[in-house]
Amino acid sequence: MEDKYKETGQSTKHSEATQIAEKTPAVTQREKKSEEEVIKDIKKTHEDIGKERMERLAKLVLSNRITVLEGEWDSPNFVQVKHYGGGSSLTYNTGHEFFKRYTDLLNELENSDEE
Repeated sequence: MEDKYKETGQSTKHSEATQIAEKTPAVTQREKKSEEEVIKDIKKTHEDIGKERMERLAKLVLSNRITVLEGEWDSPNFVQVKHYGGGSSLTYNTGHEFFKRYTDLLNELENSDEE
């Protein structure tokens, strides 16, 4: 699947999942959040990405029904789902023990394929 976000600078590792999720029909319509409100939420899990990237990410979240992201925060929760009216974000917690073990397993499998 071609990554339609690459040319806009809004591509993430989960662009394909985001494009598939776009085809999911919306269940309800909530009041759409402003870009500033979305940026405020994004700062909680992506505070180190810089203002310009944060603004691009907010636009991406607001333009899709579901945007799949990664972030790291101190929480026992593996995923965080935020709803912004017309769009939602699903963020994996890369600091979670499950994510660390899953990544280790994938690396082991990748290394065993190379041998």
